[in-house]
Amino acid sequence: MWLFYLSILSVVVLGVYCLRRVQHEFETQNKLSGQTAILVWLFYLLHFALVLIAAWNSIWNIRINSLVSFLFGGLSVAFGTWLYAIGIFTLHSLRKMSGMETTRLISSGIFRWSRNPQNVGWALALLGIALLGKSAMAVFLVVLFGVGFRIYLPIEEKYLEKIFGQEYRQYRASTSRYFGLPKNAQG
Repeated sequence: MWLFYLSILSVVVLGVYCLRRVQHEFETQNKLSGQTAILVWLFYLLHFALVLIAAWNSIWNIRINSLVSFLFGGLSVAFGTWLYAIGIFTLHSLRKMSGMETTRLISSGIFRWSRNPQNVGWALALLGIALLGKSAMAVFLVVLFGVGFRIYLPIEEKYLEKIFGQEYRQYRASTSRYFGLPKNAQG
């Protein structure tokens, strides 16, 4: 078990390192290097593995009805995976999704409803896995991801405003950070 906790610490350290590196490259290069994109993807992969391990082994077991766990967990995995996939599809490019290419601001499709559909979808899918496994440890790991994502958002938003200026400011004013109706459609 100590190896699992050491792995969590390692992923947290990698996450902090990635955040600092992303911020530096956004400020100095206006895009991410291939190395940084790979490190970020490695962070996502390792974090995902820890959530799966925690859920599979029901680490810090949650006493929850199996039907409730199955329904809410399954719906969360399905909706989160759909949201993540549609965000990737809308971008049409792994380079755009990884912050390595910023040729134009994407504000159509699912991006009318969320400025961050992939990460919202990812978090929902992970939460669903945690519920299916009835693991409070997996839920804790999802919360850690959410905290890291919340720290990352101002870094990305500052970068996008620097690159796209008024176009991004208008987009940010009319589109929910996480998920919601476009503000101009709400009247």
